[in-house]
Amino acid sequence: MKITTISFLKSGDSVYLSDKKRGFGTGYLNGYGGKMMEGESVDGAAIRELREEAGLIASSENLQKVAVIDFFDGDEHIFECHVFFVSKWEGELKESEEMAYPQLYMCANLPYEKMW
Repeated sequence: MKITTISFLKSGDSVYLSDKKRGFGTGYLNGYGGKMMEGESVDGAAIRELREEAGLIASSENLQKVAVIDFFDGDEHIFECHVFFVSKWEGELKESEEMAYPQLYMCANLPYEKMW
């Protein structure tokens, strides 16, 4: 079973979403995340993915875990995804090879039809 993370950057009543440029979920808006590497903690994976995909530095105390989602294929548990909200970070948002430059969306009016 794979363990993954997804982090959503929150700013007040808004959230940053980015177009996924490659890999699983290409073409949809999403937060930042990916697979946990061997020997890495869940928090460590979320922090690493934010650095790689958004150019940001976050710390464990600024990760607010809001959900764990389990994915199954029939009876087989194929992966679990740890979902975080992050409202404090260092650095400037950037585009990466995997994620386009993010846009800010009001939480009350999210573009669900464009989200993964």
